[in-house]
Amino acid sequence: MPLLNMVGIMSTYVTFNVGFAFLHTENEEAYAWVLEQFFEVVTPKVLCTNQKLALMNGIARVFSGCHNILYCWHINKNIIANCKTCFSDVEWQQFMERWNMLVSNMSVKLFGATLGVFKETYLGTHPAAWQYVNTTWMPHKERFVACYIDEFPQFGSTSTLRVEGNHHIIKSYFCVGTFHLLTLTKRLGLMLANQRVELNAVIEKQRVHKAHRFRHSCFKDLIYKVFDFALDKLLQQLKHIEKGGHEEHPCSTRFTKSWGLPYHHYIRGYLETETPILLQDIHEQWLLDRNPMILPSVNVAAPPQESASP
Repeated sequence: MPLLNMVGIMSTYVTFNVGFAFLHTENEEAYAWVLEQFFEVVTPKVLCTNQKLALMNGIARVFSGCHNILYCWHINKNIIANCKTCFSDVEWQQFMERWNMLVSNMSVKLFGATLGVFKETYLGTHPAAWQYVNTTWMPHKERFVACYIDEFPQFGSTSTLRVEGNHHIIKSYFCVGTFHLLTLTKRLGLMLANQRVELNAVIEKQRVHKAHRFRHSCFKDLIYKVFDFALDKLLQQLKHIEKGGHEEHPCSTRFTKSWGLPYHHYIRGYLETETPILLQDIHEQWLLDRNPMILPSVNVAAPPQESASP
């Protein structure tokens, strides 16, 4: 019986488990039922999945306003499986470099131009590879190409395969492959309890201790109010300024839109006026007082029963 494992991004940028569901079958109806139970607890704004159409359809059905983006790791894995044999080693390296350049384009116009060059390069020389990419992945371009997914807060979700890493942790709680359902549930409960303790310890540490690297005048209103991960992202923007980065790239706001943090040009304004970065410029994802680890009560619902044939 497949186990659907849902994870989220903690404000410390570590993974935490959101929920589990045992599925009798992996079709749209089953996924929709699970998502409806999930909807009773939270309404997600972004869900990152692999290209499983039944799951994608279930998300569109239950969370119509949710952005469903795709893991780049899954996409690249499938491209390797379906296209690598068409190329020599050198050609393959060049193909993947061009592919990665294509999906990282920062504007829709530039993406269109780069896609045209990509097609011109491979349609004649490697038609099977081009056909696979064009028919399998281009219809979903708005779910993984940077110029589309960086228009809303997704916090780098596509670049890290969180579920796969979390699966390894789950498996460490099971010594054998088969368990009674009650035993399995208890093991998952133990894992969640340990996870909660670990995450709470990190949160409490960041409430009372900040590294010296954050003692910058523009962080005055953020210290002890914003998680270290977000402060480190802001430090990267400060270093860009210190290295002489004065240009205002038309796509620079992608950083703010996708990460929920001010980008270097905006921070430069604070430095020039000698004022600290405002807390209101930080997305609530990164605020310490908005992210307590709590253990809510859980209502277990039974899935709908299939009608028996007479």
